[in-house]
Amino acid sequence: MMSMLNKFVLFPLLVSFAGAAVAGPAAIRMTDAWVPEPPSVSRNAVAYITLVGGEQDDVLLGASTPAAEVVELHETSLANGMLRMRPVASLAVQAGKRVEFTPGSLHMMLISLRQPLRYGQKVSLELRFEKAGKQLVEAEVRSLPPAPMATGAESHHHQH
Repeated sequence: MMSMLNKFVLFPLLVSFAGAAVAGPAAIRMTDAWVPEPPSVSRNAVAYITLVGGEQDDVLLGASTPAAEVVELHETSLANGMLRMRPVASLAVQAGKRVEFTPGSLHMMLISLRQPLRYGQKVSLELRFEKAGKQLVEAEVRSLPPAPMATGAESHHHQH
């Protein structure tokens, strides 16, 4: 009877505890990674993702991808009626909280694409965190729905 208990209850329990000891605190969860299909002549693209903090606060330090020479974290803000993008050196990810990279807000700039990105492709992204270390995620290249036509009063100027 004891050998059955060891085999079916204690052994799996020990294995799960051993894995938890090695893994440490729960890593940051990364979901909904996607890249809007850029125009074929574009040398740059953007990537969006949702991050959910693990058991402790962490900091996103940067990212890279084989698809582009450089990846920069950017934030878009509206100032004096103009949209402005600015690089962000790092980004805090609080424990258990969501950080959403979305159009018109936080995003990753994929600069100097090594080849054109096409609908349906997967783009590997490596995000580097202060505590969680390097985390890999696949982002799907998707098409964007057509933007509504802007009138003179509603249009914004994009400025870096």
